[in-house]
Amino acid sequence: MSHKSLKRLPSLRLKDIILADNELEIRRFLNHIIDKTKDDFIYITLNSHKNVYEEEYNEFIEIFKEILKDKKSQHWNKFSISRKMDTK
Repeated sequence: MSHKSLKRLPSLRLKDIILADNELEIRRFLNHIIDKTKDDFIYITLNSHKNVYEEEYNEFIEIFKEILKDKKSQHWNKFSISRKMDTK
C-alpha cells in the first residue's frame, strides 16, 4: 500500500469526497454533484474500500446508475418538449 498527498494532484482539482452512512445521504450527494457538474467528472473507487465494503459499494453503484438514468431521462424529456414547442 502506498500513500500520496492529495496536494500533489493539482490537475485533478479534488472537490468532494463522500462518506455516506445511508441511502438518503448518497442520493443527496449524487444529485448535487450531477446537477452542479457542467463538464466531465472523475469517479475514483478505492480498491481497498471496494473489497472491504463490497455490499455498500455495490449499493452505491446501483444508486449512482439509477440517478444517472433518471437524469438522462429528464434531460431527454425536456429536450423533446422543447422540440415540440419549437415546431408549433
